[in-house]
Amino acid sequence: MADLLRVRTVLRASLEAIAPLLFGYVSTLFGARTGGLGNPTGDAGPGGSGLDATFLIMLLPLTVAGLLLVLRARSTYPRDVATAAERNTRQHPPHRPPVPSPARTKRPRPPDESGSRSACGQFGAAVSARG
Repeated sequence: MADLLRVRTVLRASLEAIAPLLFGYVSTLFGARTGGLGNPTGDAGPGGSGLDATFLIMLLPLTVAGLLLVLRARSTYPRDVATAAERNTRQHPPHRPPVPSPARTKRPRPPDESGSRSACGQFGAAVSARG
């Protein structure tokens, strides 16, 4: 399996590296003139720009690849979603708040002489009483 992944990776990287060269070659076949490497003349061939035809031709493999991807994804998408959902629930179970037992419930504290339950309120009452 690892060898297959290596071969696939090398093939993909090679094709991606060749793509710009192939694009330039096809554009020169259709009449794009250049004055050398990196020096385009901007002069189109007799029938128009070679880049127009090149873009249309190179759009075909891109469209076919996209369609193949969509067809493959339609057959595996429901299974992939179910697998991801199952993995998510295993790693992150739904949060359920703990049910308090009757012995552990907190009883409200009786109010102090100032009528406040918070420490800030007690401090404020003591400061205002001093005046």
